[in-house]
Amino acid sequence: GLGLAGCVDHDENAREFCAKNESLLQAERDDAELEKSSAELGDTEDEIENTMRNAEDGTRSLRLAARDLVDAYAELADLVDDDEATEEELDEAEAELQDARVDVRAACSDVE
Repeated sequence: GLGLAGCVDHDENAREFCAKNESLLQAERDDAELEKSSAELGDTEDEIENTMRNAEDGTRSLRLAARDLVDAYAELADLVDDDEATEEELDEAEAELQDARVDVRAACSDVE
């Protein structure tokens, strides 16, 4: 209705973010995401960033999880191309990305 213009529907925004990123976030893709090149990781980060407006207006758990996900992609993208990066740093960044993907899936399942 007309009186609702100022209201933000957090669940609706969260659902939209989750829907737009659904195929990206599928668990079956978790391992493949780790095989991406720095450029591919950067592209994925951009893709998610483009839908962040929905996440920012989404539920609190999704907002936080989505931010972590973007950061995790950025972090791994930086390390993949870094000749100085240690195996340990890479492993940690990969683990963080996996955790972030799991967290976003969990946040998305809360709003279904």
